[in-house]
Amino acid sequence: MSSHSLRRAFTLVELLVVIAIIGILVALLLPAIQAAREAARRTDCVNKLKQIGLGLQNHADIYKAFPKGTYNLSTTSTADSGLAWTVKILPFIEEQTLYTSFAFPPKADYLHTSATNKPLMITKLGAYTCPSATVDQSGDPTNETHSGTLGYAGHYVASMGADGVIPASSPAANYSILGTTHGGWGQTGAFSVDKALRFADITDGTSKTFSVGELAWLFKPTWTATNANIYRAWTRGCRGNPGGTAGANVAGCSMIRIVGPSPNLIAYDGANNFNKVSFGSEHPGGLNFGLVDGSVRFVANVVDLDVYYAAASRGNGESLQLAE
Repeated sequence: MSSHSLRRAFTLVELLVVIAIIGILVALLLPAIQAAREAARRTDCVNKLKQIGLGLQNHADIYKAFPKGTYNLSTTSTADSGLAWTVKILPFIEEQTLYTSFAFPPKADYLHTSATNKPLMITKLGAYTCPSATVDQSGDPTNETHSGTLGYAGHYVASMGADGVIPASSPAANYSILGTTHGGWGQTGAFSVDKALRFADITDGTSKTFSVGELAWLFKPTWTATNANIYRAWTRGCRGNPGGTAGANVAGCSMIRIVGPSPNLIAYDGANNFNKVSFGSEHPGGLNFGLVDGSVRFVANVVDLDVYYAAASRGNGESLQLAE
């Protein structure tokens, strides 16, 4: 047999070495690929918050005020909630057709659980979902159930103001919480209960005041809580009197007070802190906040709490501001 007809094959050792080298290269590339994907998701999230900010700006231009944090409180029911600000800006984020499907006051069925409005909870709006959020939060219906109807979650929540002393304010500790049950209503933020605020009300400056932030966090090993546990239908506002009886208290999360950033996250306890749940995200290192002027800022988990609180209030005269 001619020596030229012989073919040299890989030995087992050579084959294993090649496989090992390929495995190492994949392992080296994988973090870079994941980082690139997360960077793209974070950019998408920023764009969604900018779209929301533009919707709020357009609403203010036309109606001379931002939408109410919740659209009218129920005075007849102790179990239902009014519609959220997220519904009121639909015409300004290219969702006019969906907007016209809702029933608003003075109609009797304006609540988010009404026969007209409840079916609309199952409409999934990409504009209100963070692409980095865990699938159980953004890809599937939430645990918001009314008579067997599940609603899709919204991951962007309006700020009602700080939940603590603001040393930089004038005078110090000049923050206000209405009532104490279920966390109470914050009174110093860009959004409030059944109150439409104007640009003139943001005296700290529209570029220095939080408007809307992310509430889309699940598990991180070093965090004190493992799940925000309060994902509600995106249409759901809030209702009730925080200082009243249990049956008439708040029951929604279109707005949240500013509490400490991760890792000191506060989750919904399943009973009585609806409005005292931490903003947070699945983005590494922090979360995105929209400011009243329509810009978006990434806020690190390690932000100084005084600065964090100062950015949450609209008119306490703080000089501190978020770093660029």
